[in-house]
Order: sequence, then structure tokens, then C-alpha cells
Amino acid sequence: MTDKADRLPYYTRTENPPSIAITPRDKGILEAFYDHNGVLADYQLANLFFGSMRRMKERMTLLYQNRYVNRFNRKERNSHDYMAYFLDELGVAYIKQQFGDTARIRLKGDRDSRIHHDVVVNDIRIAMRKSLSALGATIVESFNSLDFDSDHDVVMVPEGGRKPQRRAVVPDDFLHLLMPNGKHRRYFVEAELSRKDNPRLLEEKFRPQAYYVLESPEYKARFGEKAGGTFLYFVHDEPTVERMKRTAEKLGEVARIFYFTTYERVAQAASFYTDPLFWHGTKEVETSLIQTT
Repeated sequence: MTDKADRLPYYTRTENPPSIAITPRDKGILEAFYDHNGVLADYQLANLFFGSMRRMKERMTLLYQNRYVNRFNRKERNSHDYMAYFLDELGVAYIKQQFGDTARIRLKGDRDSRIHHDVVVNDIRIAMRKSLSALGATIVESFNSLDFDSDHDVVMVPEGGRKPQRRAVVPDDFLHLLMPNGKHRRYFVEAELSRKDNPRLLEEKFRPQAYYVLESPEYKARFGEKAGGTFLYFVHDEPTVERMKRTAEKLGEVARIFYFTTYERVAQAASFYTDPLFWHGTKEVETSLIQTT
């Protein structure tokens, strides 16, 4: 397999590729695209399924040549720090067989402007799941960016005596956990890639999100009458963390639903949930999402 894969062209398809038998791991890879916004970077695939970039490249080349997956061309690869993969026609057929004809499908060329954003969200999604076994927590439900794009809530947000403003709440990711003690935890993910300040962050993000979780009938209808929720913000650097925290604090006590950290902290953490990675909207010390003592 290695010799055949090494001889195959990397950026173009051959007319008669060597046939392959789809393995359980291959099926897991195809389903991972469905879970991870329809795109996965080479290093993510290597970490999730192969253990090495060489083995990943060999197998993904065969899947690419047999039209189970697609990937960047040479120009696209040179514009990114990674090779990105997507489902292709046979991979799509498998996903529809598993999840039905209404399954959310993302092909190469869809959401091109959001590729890097979605890869970053996948990094966070993977980190959140990697730490679950140590917690003994189980996943009740989860939604990704594609889910929210097609099915999100719109709320009428009261704004200081003025006419309520219509706001869409479209998180980047969501994870609902059941803890060993029977408690439920719901985490919404927001990956902020811009290095520029958003002067309307309070009105466009924090106020609608706080109202959504704490007061809105739309949230109760979707998640339950007494369901809590937390928004996790991920940004480039500590000064941005500080600015976002101070902005959220303008809402007062309801800022308690917001937590802020950097991508670097998440990448270096031993445990996503129990390491003190976050600045909390109502506290002046770094804290963890879950206290174990």
C-alpha cells in the first residue's frame, strides 16, 4: 500500500487508481467530516486516526484517488499551514447511507472563506472531547457550525428601554455533557479570529447571548425549562481576553455565563475542563470550567 500511495500524484487524480476496501477506520474518518464542519486538516486527521503524518498521507491519498475525499490543490495548500480535506462523491454517498438524504454535506468549494475558522473550531472541539474520559462525562448532544447555520434561534433582545432588537444566536459549536454526579453542563463555543476590536461586541454578541441563555423562551424550548448554559470565547492573545472580559462585565451579574481564553492556552493544557485556562466574566482570577475539589 505504501509504495502504491507514494507513486500516486498528490494534487491530481489518476484515471485508474488502485482499488481499496473501506475499513472501519475509513468509515470513522468519513463520519468525522460529518461531525467536524465538513473539513479536517491533515494534522487533525493524523492525531485522531493515524498517529503519524506519513501514515495519514498514505491512506488519505488512496481515499482521495478513489473519490471518497477531496483536498486542497497546490495553490490552496500553499496559502495555508496545512492540507485540508473534504468529503467527495463516494464519501457523501456513505454519509447519506448512514445519516439519511437530509444529512448536512459540505463539499470542497463550500464556505471557502470559513475554512480556517472551521479548522480552528475543530481544534477546540477535539480538545474538549479529548479531556472527557478523565472527567467520566458523557456527551448528551452536540452541534457544530453547520448545524447552527441551518438551524439557529432568533431572539428579540430588550435594550435599555428602546425597542427590542432582533438578534440571531449562531454559535460556532455546542457540547452538552452529563457529569458523573448527574449534573448537566452546556458549553457554547465562539472562536474569534479577528485581531481587531469589535466596537459592537456588547450589542451584537454578549447581550443577545446572555438574554438567550438566561431569559429567552427560545432557549427554554430548545434546551429545557431549567437548562443552564455557558459561552466560551477563544481569542489570539491575553490583551484581547482582558478587553472582552471588561466589555462583558458591563452587563453586570449576567456576565457570569462568559469565559475567555486563548488558543495557545488550550493547545498547551493537560485538561481542558479542570486546568485554570479561563478568565470568568465576574471573577478576577483565572479559573477552570469544572472544579474537582
